[in-house]
Amino acid sequence: MDEFDPEQPPSKTKRKKDMTGLQNLGRELTGYTKSRLDHLNLPAPLRAAIDEYKRLPNSHEAKRRQLQFIGRIMRDVDVESIHRSIADLHSPPPEDRRRLQRLQQSTDAVLTENQELINQLLKEYPELERQQLRQFFRQHEKAALDAKPAVRSKLTAYLRRVL
Repeated sequence: MDEFDPEQPPSKTKRKKDMTGLQNLGRELTGYTKSRLDHLNLPAPLRAAIDEYKRLPNSHEAKRRQLQFIGRIMRDVDVESIHRSIADLHSPPPEDRRRLQRLQQSTDAVLTENQELINQLLKEYPELERQQLRQFFRQHEKAALDAKPAVRSKLTAYLRRVL
């Protein structure tokens, strides 16, 4: 007989591991704020169970039982869509990613003294000061000799304020 037979139900260990995983996801969901839960578009029974968990007093046993109940409800819920929603919630929107990437490129351009990119930056953002950018570059050069990486964070903060 084969060890893995698709017609046989999963082993008790596998089912228990799956249920523990659902409870852990439920525990994670109970830590979210009301507004974050609203963004996840959870089914009504699951949302009600999470709200009930938050309403419970700090009784360990009551909360443990409620987590088990949440895990039981999650058996009938599309868990993959919840995982995707959580991932979307934690990842920044595309425009934020582009802005962050632009900020990183600008910081690198100043620290490597890439004149072409610095000139482009100054053209796009006239409120930037060329002298200030040069000063950051010189400080970075000096800090590299002293092994002090603080200049990058100062420059990034300066560019973030302006950009």
